[in-house]
Amino acid sequence: MTIAFFLALSFAGISAELSALLAAAGITGIILGFSAQTVVANFISGIFMYFDKPLNIGDQVKIGELEGIVEDIRILSTRIRAWDGTLIRIPNEKLFNSNIINLQRYPARRVEIEIGIAYSADTEKAIEVIKKTLNEMPLVLAEPGPVVFVKELGDSAVVLSIRAWAPSERWFDVRTEAVSRIKKALDEAGIEIPFPQRVNWFANELRVKVDKES
Repeated sequence: MTIAFFLALSFAGISAELSALLAAAGITGIILGFSAQTVVANFISGIFMYFDKPLNIGDQVKIGELEGIVEDIRILSTRIRAWDGTLIRIPNEKLFNSNIINLQRYPARRVEIEIGIAYSADTEKAIEVIKKTLNEMPLVLAEPGPVVFVKELGDSAVVLSIRAWAPSERWFDVRTEAVSRIKKALDEAGIEIPFPQRVNWFANELRVKVDKES
């Protein structure tokens, strides 16, 4: 019956048109297959992320070079509002395969600040002034308490590392306020925050010409 069907089509003169239709259908199927592959991958990734739950709406996140607040989580994509107010749509497949840094998953987050003081300054006094300043800030957690230590001896300054814990939702406010208060406290204590300095050595002795009229 199959052979007779195709022979009948051949005798009727429409076998060529049928072949063209089958070829077109095959090409269309390939195109739809590739398109559906991306949709299916995003769909499956969205299901995995639903059970894994690395993100929640309202979380502050960092994904690669992108950073902002999660606005919406959908089955095919996730939308993030960047700090400059722009909307970023990330396909779930790409999001699922990326390193996701959730900045607000835990209630407390550490603030890290580095500041340089002059080599002539009293290091112990500077550490004491900074700790006192942090302890006076109401949003800096008492447990774990602030830590201040000498990190390294830089080219122009003694570098102090400052670490304190704050509520995750107020992390940025605490950091900016801490930098301002520490700068003011060190100025009042007479502890210098030096400019970058360089010492230049010359192979030959420099000669200076003095103008007698001046």
